[in-house]
Amino acid sequence: MSEVSELEERLVTAMARIRAAVHAKDGDAAASAPDQAQLDVLEAERDAARLAAETAAEAQAGAEARLAELDAEMTQLRETVQNLQTVNAELRVAASEGVQDPDVINKALAADLAALQAARAADLRDIEAILAQIGPVEEGASHA
Repeated sequence: MSEVSELEERLVTAMARIRAAVHAKDGDAAASAPDQAQLDVLEAERDAARLAAETAAEAQAGAEARLAELDAEMTQLRETVQNLQTVNAELRVAASEGVQDPDVINKALAADLAALQAARAADLRDIEAILAQIGPVEEGASHA
């Protein structure tokens, strides 16, 4: 977010410089040529700042979408772990009573498998996120 704020600040500064250049213009033909060149430079800076701000906003939107995906995945993982804990508690009670109920054992194993699959999916998402961050750094190092 500080990147977006910094870009907005640069854009405001560039616009202020453009306004100052326009107000400083005295109408003299000889003086207007340098003013026009300065105005062109300032407009180019403004366009570059606007493009950078748009790029930063797109990156922020992508990060927010990814965060929402991770939040949903974390919620699913919590639910799976809660289910696993419940089924394991039932299994412990059945074992302490000497009852060997195949349905309880199957539920426990299915819940355990679901928890492992959810944890593996979360690990894969973490790896993908890390690789996505490393890619630009690696590209920058190869160009240096």
